[in-house]
Amino acid sequence: MSAGPLRRPWLRTVLLAVVVALLSVGITVGNGVPASSAVPAAAAADWNTEGSLTIGTVSPQISDGTADVTVTGTVTNRSADPITPVITVGLGNRSLDTTTRLSDWQGGHTTYLTNSVATATLPQLAASSRANWTVKIPKSAIPQGSSYASLPMVLSVSSAGGPVLRSVRSSLQVVTADSVTPSLAISWVVPLTLPADPALFGPSGDARAEAWRKAIGSGSRIDRLLTALAGQPVIWLVDPRIVTEPVAQDDNLPTAPTAPTSPTATTSTATSTGPTPTPTTTGAAPRRRPPRRRPRPPTIPSPPR
Repeated sequence: MSAGPLRRPWLRTVLLAVVVALLSVGITVGNGVPASSAVPAAAAADWNTEGSLTIGTVSPQISDGTADVTVTGTVTNRSADPITPVITVGLGNRSLDTTTRLSDWQGGHTTYLTNSVATATLPQLAASSRANWTVKIPKSAIPQGSSYASLPMVLSVSSAGGPVLRSVRSSLQVVTADSVTPSLAISWVVPLTLPADPALFGPSGDARAEAWRKAIGSGSRIDRLLTALAGQPVIWLVDPRIVTEPVAQDDNLPTAPTAPTSPTATTSTATSTGPTPTPTTTGAAPRRRPPRRRPRPPTIPSPPR
């Protein structure tokens, strides 16, 4: 009859000693990764800085699924020890078909399943050193299920056989349709108008000619616009008065009336012999009431003689 675990305390002691010995030499159970290639947690925390892993170019920028896609960038060793960087590209199948989904993905607010489609192993990189990397995504790994798609893409760097040290999110634009009709187009409309100068339509002569030279001649606003935007896809909005010759002033128009001249005042040399008139005032004199007339007494006829 075999003895139970409680009757063999020495066995438990031996097993505990074996586990402690395995941990002391750095053998990890379950992941199959040697401890010599693993990066300590403190070193991994140093990679959580800007510039540790950057994406430079994606060529072609829009993939049609018929050629490999080349992704380039840089990696900087933020740990205190040299490492052998491994760049991995993960690609998802779900399209980021709205601006909200794209913004949430790149901002780290949502997660989509991505599959590893390409890797590149770099030479050993010393501490605080930077290296360029290039990864090619094979055309066979690019999903062909959508005519237009913005696929979630994640690039990560790890040490050879170690955990992920840094990851950067991006997206891969895929268009497999024969023709692309843009849903949004921008047109630039440039107005060409005359300045607010009344001399442009005044009487013919040097003044009007000079006004037109300033409006459409060399160095004018219209001339500068035409020179700066030559060959650009702009729409010109032209004032018809620029291309229509101005009508000359009618010679039969009546001339402006002249102001009448006042006659010259003359002085008389004749002298009068009459009395000198008394100066009078121009103001109105107060009105006087005429005196009341008294009635005359009746006349009594005298008796006859």
